[in-house]
Amino acid sequence: MLSLKYPIEHGVVDNWDDMEKVWHHTFYEQLGVAPEDHPVLLTQNPFNPMASRVKMAEIMFETFTIPAFHIAMPAVLALYASGLTTGVVVDSGHGVTHTSSIYEGYALPHAILRLDLAGHDLDCFMAKLSSGPFQAFPGWFGGFRETTYKSIMKCSDDGMENSLGNIVLSGASTMFPGMAGRMSKEIAKLAPSGMEIKVVAPPERKYSAWIGGSILASISTFQKEWITKAEYDEYGPSTVVRTADCHSI
Repeated sequence: MLSLKYPIEHGVVDNWDDMEKVWHHTFYEQLGVAPEDHPVLLTQNPFNPMASRVKMAEIMFETFTIPAFHIAMPAVLALYASGLTTGVVVDSGHGVTHTSSIYEGYALPHAILRLDLAGHDLDCFMAKLSSGPFQAFPGWFGGFRETTYKSIMKCSDDGMENSLGNIVLSGASTMFPGMAGRMSKEIAKLAPSGMEIKVVAPPERKYSAWIGGSILASISTFQKEWITKAEYDEYGPSTVVRTADCHSI
């Protein structure tokens, strides 16, 4: 009998054996590449355990023997994909939602909030609905609105103004029709009067982190940010801890 497993729970890997199998399938079956020939950029949600970052590097360097590695924060990549370096990103995928204020490409740790409500929760809710009239998921949009505004309000005055004018939606769970318009109206109710509110909702936003990653990895000045196999072999897991920064938190 087949069983369905999810190696990631609420944005955190909790089964590394299964995660390694997913990566193996991605390299050899989906991409058809030899990982030892390609640097790898992976994403990790804000404030995930440092042990998780170390384990990712261990598998990539020791199992797949990749030449170089980097971990980036999805929200920062989503902002790059929208052609921005400053703003607040509402990133909602399968297992978790984050609202992150970012200034000049750096996430502000004190202005990042987590909401354990995302696509999987909506799937479960929809599955329980009867055939009667559709009703909104209780707390779904309210949670988005509140956490987004709280992240913005944790910024300085200048940062708050920049964030209100650059609210970027990212992830498959932000793909609902009309979400950008509603978010704009709801934030306007909470924001100081006279502030310009702009919500950016790229049509391809469920792929924003991937698009942003491809942009980041192609920038010449980024090349010095890679952790190389030689560095990992010399310093071990400590090099992963040493190179952690606010691009990846």
